[in-house]
Amino acid sequence: MGWTFYNSSGQRLTSQAATSGKVLQVLSAEFSGTQTITTDDDVFTDITSLSVDITPSATNSKILVLVCIGKSDSNSDANTAQFIVLRDSTRIATGDAAGSRIRASWTQGVSGQSNGGGNTHFSTLDSPSTTSAVTYKAAASCHSNDVYINRWRTDSDDGDGPSARTSSSITVMEIGA
Repeated sequence: MGWTFYNSSGQRLTSQAATSGKVLQVLSAEFSGTQTITTDDDVFTDITSLSVDITPSATNSKILVLVCIGKSDSNSDANTAQFIVLRDSTRIATGDAAGSRIRASWTQGVSGQSNGGGNTHFSTLDSPSTTSAVTYKAAASCHSNDVYINRWRTDSDDGDGPSARTSSSITVMEIGA
């Protein structure tokens, strides 16, 4: 038995119109281990296990990408972490090219000798224009000092709040066009 959909005026909708704007599928990956990012500036390292494959059902579908990364970095006001999201090997949602500036999806810095910890979040709506499988993943680099994924910089086993371990995730949702 099939469904028939109508708009607010009582007009029958086509099957495409009935799914427009609807979430068609959701896939997610989580990383609860730890990783140290040592690559500098415009050399990015994939974040372990933050990768998910999705096969869009239509070429005009959009993919909503949600990333949450638990991170901390050194106690230095010169350090920043740069993050990118890739569709296969293509960086998406990055800043415009300008001179030798790094093109990143988002950055997070440390301010005034603070501890630089906490979760960082990012989202973007991508148009892959394909019905073939695509892979979305997150990668990071650092400036000046290492960045630690899902752990505190000292990783002390002391039961203190700053030493808490976290997890990171990437979620992709296909949105009907």
